[in-house]
Amino acid sequence: MRLALLSDIHGNLHALEAVIARIEKEKPDKIICVGDVVGYGAYPEECLAWVRESCAVTVQGNHDYHAVEHSGAYNFNPRAYVALTWTSQRLNEEDRQWLSDLPLFENIEDVQIVHGHPMAPEAWLYILDRHQADLALRLVPQRMVVTGHSHMQGCFIEGEGQVSMIPDEGIDLSGKRAVLNPGSIGQPRDSDSRAALAMLDTDLWIYTPIRLEYDVEGARQAIIDAGLPHELGDRLLVGY
Repeated sequence: MRLALLSDIHGNLHALEAVIARIEKEKPDKIICVGDVVGYGAYPEECLAWVRESCAVTVQGNHDYHAVEHSGAYNFNPRAYVALTWTSQRLNEEDRQWLSDLPLFENIEDVQIVHGHPMAPEAWLYILDRHQADLALRLVPQRMVVTGHSHMQGCFIEGEGQVSMIPDEGIDLSGKRAVLNPGSIGQPRDSDSRAALAMLDTDLWIYTPIRLEYDVEGARQAIIDAGLPHELGDRLLVGY
């Protein structure tokens, strides 16, 4: 089965549209959303509508949760909290209920999908190094863990650590276990401003990271026009 892995869209419709165009060419069997559909960007409703219609599996991210339930969002920085409040005010009751009902993790094709760390999905912990990745794999029976949250595209192979990735070049994971992060569509933080996603072939166990150019300036201006903090738009230009 060929899975399209998407994460951290964060209301960035400009980036999502570029990803949709690529998905239409890839023709995956299923589209998987690894959480944080909303937050930061200017188009939460539009991004939610597409994800609800198109994704076979969507797990809950911290911004998805806190857009509905504000209590506990004290650890958000001031700009993120402003965006969270703005987003919450624009969601209708149906969207709010859908976000609230999202599972913290799902399993598909010997893969666990979780926004943070499987040790405590509700705590939104990051997987940033080989030790955190190896722990995640020790905690689950599945062969792969697909995570998001860090906004950094990556691949940690059990016992080997992080491997370097070249966009559009497949990584052979046959006979291996790994933690995969497709990166962020809407707000990359790995110094690459392009939208990130990935493909995973669960028959051949080939993982392919993808980066896409999109109208970053348009997304930035939409954030500013919405009255959201300028910094949320400016950071899109540098991918951090």
